Formats: sequence, C-alpha cells, structure tokens
Amino acid sequence: MLAAAIVLNLGGFAPLGAQPAPSRGASLDLAYSYSGAGEAEFGHGNAGKIRVGQFSLLSAQAYRLSDALRLSAGIGYEHFSIDADASLPVPDALRALTLDLSLSWQASPEWSFLASARPGLFSDGASLGRKSFNSPVLVAARRQVGSTLTLMGGLYFNSFADQPVLPVLGLNWAATPRFSIAVGIPRTEAAWDLGERRSAYAGASFRGGAFHTDDPAVAAPVGQAGLRDTEVTYREIRLGAGVRWPLSDQFTLELEAGWAADRRFDYNERGLTVKIDGAPYAQLGISGRF
Repeated sequence: MLAAAIVLNLGGFAPLGAQPAPSRGASLDLAYSYSGAGEAEFGHGNAGKIRVGQFSLLSAQAYRLSDALRLSAGIGYEHFSIDADASLPVPDALRALTLDLSLSWQASPEWSFLASARPGLFSDGASLGRKSFNSPVLVAARRQVGSTLTLMGGLYFNSFADQPVLPVLGLNWAATPRFSIAVGIPRTEAAWDLGERRSAYAGASFRGGAFHTDDPAVAAPVGQAGLRDTEVTYREIRLGAGVRWPLSDQFTLELEAGWAADRRFDYNERGLTVKIDGAPYAQLGISGRF
C-alpha cells in the first residue's frame, strides 16, 4: 500500500533511480501513450469500459551555477483524455500545467543532494482556480558506492495525496558496461546498451497523478457523497518493454508497448474507487537535447 500511494502522485518527477541530468543545455520531451479498453467496476459488478490516452510535454533549460550547483527550470504539461461509458463516475479529462524546478548540489565525490518542485494547476479542466493549485516537492540524497552503484533516498510531499508525506528509495547499478538496472519511482527498468546510442529496456512504470475535480457532469453513485470540490488520483501500473533509437545527434525516438496491469481512479475523501481491468498499451516518445 505504501508503494502504491507513492506512485499515485510522483509520476511527473524524473525517475529517482535515474542518472543525474546534464549540467547545462536545453531539453524537450514529448510523449503520447494509449491504454486500451478495460472493464471498470465500483461497488459491485462491472459498470462499463474505460480507455485512457495521455500526452505529455516538458521543455527545460539546465544551468551550471557553480562547479557543485546545478539548476534546471522548465514548463510541463500533461493531459489525460478519458473515454468512459456514461455510467462511470470519472472525469472526461485530467490536466496539469506546471513549472518544473530542480536544484542539485554535488557536496562531495560520493554525496549529492536534490530538491525538486512542480508548482502548477492540477485539475479536471472544470476547476481552474486556486483550489487546483498544488506544488508537489521531492527532496533526496544520492550516494555513490564504488564505480557501479548509486543509492538514493528521500521524502516526497503532495498536499492532494491521501498520505501527504512519503519516503522514496531508488538505486542505479551498472552491472556491466552494457547492462544496467535502475530501481526507483516512477520507473524501474533493466536496460541493455546496443551500441551507437541505441538501447533496449524492460520493466515497470507508473503513470498518473492527483488532481482537483469539480465537474458537475460527474455524477456520484446512488447513496454516495457528491464528487464535486474534491481530489481524485489516477494510477496506472505498466509492465512493458521498448527501445530508444537515435534519430540524429539531438533527437531520440522511444517506442514502448506492454500491459497496463492496474488502473484506478480513487476519490480518497469520498471513499470511492473505480477499478479498471488490465489492457494493452503503447507509447511513442521523442526527446531532444541541445
């Protein structure tokens, strides 16, 4: 349950098990994914089907403030398009428009520290006011153990979450020059270096977030408290594999496919959860480094 609570709201941050970001330069990341239809249920029995498409965009600029201090600042946008049968109490869309800030400090050759924040609007589109403003924060420490192993740990805060403060852990192990394992939130994977900047990977990843909702079109089930002016979290756990392939010196294509094993909408304050059966998913992404 603890791991599930963490992944519900950490999806917008860079993977905790990932290597440090470049110390300078601009980056652009675009991705679109689609999760197929799955039977949804709440209470007793199936109540319809849900399909989810997700688009994400992050544009950032990294700066070296000193030999030990680095800053990254960018703008992010996420959009979940939800195609659900009319009887299901879920919004048509969930959106996040954020300012993505990250500060890292290399305190010594072994120790580095990271603080990240994502202030912005997290809503269903019908609640673009002060109540949809949130600022998830992650603070973490990274410890280099030898030349191949990095350990990470920290704390995550999200005021929209059912558990506002949670611990997070991760590691990155370069087992061989061409094989590495990254364990963290929101992504865990084993990766194989195929040479010439090409790689293949397999693992588990998490999509979702916490949003303020106030859509009058979302009707609560009979006998259930209303679903306006509250928070909803969307979680999707994926098991899949993919490839990263360079298109040029600046751009990389990423293709991934697999199975969305667990999807759900959770209205924590209202005690309502809509669970969705597993379904196949596919994702296309393009990243640029300049």
